[in-house]
Amino acid sequence: MVYNSKIKVMGKFSALELKKSGIDPAMIQWDKAKVDIGLSDLKGLKNNPVIRLGNENYEVEPDLTSLKLFSNNLVILPDLSTGKNTALNFSFDLDLRGSEKLSFLHLGKNTTVRIEGKWNNPSFTGRYLPDERSVSGTGFSAAWNLPYYNRPYPQQWTEENTVLNTADTVVKGSNNSDTRAVFGVDFLLPVDQYQKTTRTTKYAILVILLSFLSLFFTELLNKKSVHFLQYVLIGAAMTIYYTLLLSLSEQVGFNIAYIIASVATTGLIGTFIWSLLKNSKAALLFAGILTVFYSFIFVILQLQDMALLVGSVGLFVIIAALMYLSQKISWDKNNEEEPNTIL
Repeated sequence: MVYNSKIKVMGKFSALELKKSGIDPAMIQWDKAKVDIGLSDLKGLKNNPVIRLGNENYEVEPDLTSLKLFSNNLVILPDLSTGKNTALNFSFDLDLRGSEKLSFLHLGKNTTVRIEGKWNNPSFTGRYLPDERSVSGTGFSAAWNLPYYNRPYPQQWTEENTVLNTADTVVKGSNNSDTRAVFGVDFLLPVDQYQKTTRTTKYAILVILLSFLSLFFTELLNKKSVHFLQYVLIGAAMTIYYTLLLSLSEQVGFNIAYIIASVATTGLIGTFIWSLLKNSKAALLFAGILTVFYSFIFVILQLQDMALLVGSVGLFVIIAALMYLSQKISWDKNNEEEPNTIL
């Protein structure tokens, strides 16, 4: 998944609380202060951002020094020696391209993020879930309002070089607590033709076994045997069905491919059963059973949240129907009329 985003950032730096840090105000090098923007990948920028700090505009540049706040930095170097004050408003815009996800780092004393996009399959991830969220068929929106007391680092600190990790994955063995302050949204791919085909194949063994069981009942009811090789041929036709489904879905889409593959396979097996048993009703019955199976699987594939529930209820009904049909067969009578044959 790739995306284009327009990000507008506004905030205010507070004044330094030098007493808490135990720093002599005379030691502050106001002319060397810098403002950092951290991005996980600078290649996503489509233009050069401009930061408005106080009443001045500054063009950012990459930070190639060894003293970094983030792994990838964009910086400005404002000269604060005149006012000697950090209580300044700031704002900037980012025209950012990315892939798969958009994440933020909880840095502010109060961090507020509002996001909306034209994607109907978002997944909200990270340490903080949104306070408000809405997902529709055409897009989504979400809002976070985070106070500073659940942040994994203080409002200000002194250290020679501290790099905050802007990634949302925690490296095994790492002690970086800042990864726990990441939150945002992942853009999930909806179920596509390949995923649907994969999900369809997971039901292959079940459909083939139920079809063989239905054929066995049909064989007993018509008192005509079906050779083992003919079972193998029917199983081969039902197996090739999935290859046919995949190849057609790449050309005409999954839904149309599913209909074509199902009709073709059902028609082929129904005709084969008719030629074996010489009974059109039995052939139509078996073709109808296959149609029910394939229709049932198709309905499950269209569902995401209710697939497990519908699948479980449907399988329960199918097993109940097979149990009911098994009661209609007189097993003792068939054993009496058909003597054992030694092959």
